[in-house]
Amino acid sequence: MALPLSLVMLLVSGMLVGLALYIVENMTAVIGMKSDDELRMNAALAGIEEGKRWISDSIESGFIPRREKYGQLVTSADMLGAESTSPPFEFLVARDRNNDKGVRPGAVEGVAFESVIYDLTYDVATGVTFAAEMPLNMKIPPNFEDLEGGSLIQTQSYASSNRGLGSGGIFDSTGEYGFYVIRSTARLNGIEKVIEQGVRMRE
Repeated sequence: MALPLSLVMLLVSGMLVGLALYIVENMTAVIGMKSDDELRMNAALAGIEEGKRWISDSIESGFIPRREKYGQLVTSADMLGAESTSPPFEFLVARDRNNDKGVRPGAVEGVAFESVIYDLTYDVATGVTFAAEMPLNMKIPPNFEDLEGGSLIQTQSYASSNRGLGSGGIFDSTGEYGFYVIRSTARLNGIEKVIEQGVRMRE
């Protein structure tokens, strides 16, 4: 009688040990994933700040970063394959005085990031359709001073959620340097964290 009872107790003890190991392993995995996600977020945020620094340094040196075809309409030809270029939508990437693209790689605590600075001051030609994840345009309308105090119909942009068009509002043109969006991507253990932030540079 003692032997069967001992075997049952050993079986139950083994099951309890296995359950405890399973719980510990899951807790360790969850904590590890949370820690990795925080590292990705920190690196992505560092990429945003690096992009801001790049824009600021360029302006302080006397050159406003612009896309390569600044002043020209975005056409359907520009959009062909634009999502698969490196970086995506390369034709919108701001460039510095030396025509170097606004792509800033780096790393924080061993986590690699890459920030891409897009120039949003562009117009699109007739028939052009915005693609998924394409940085949307944001610029001051022509003759804006004549429109203050009235209504204004505008295309979709990063400023769409903040249309308080009063004096000194989002489209005040005094000392305007440009509109940008910084898209920062951090990678760790095969997982990406992507964040972006719109930036308006003015005096």
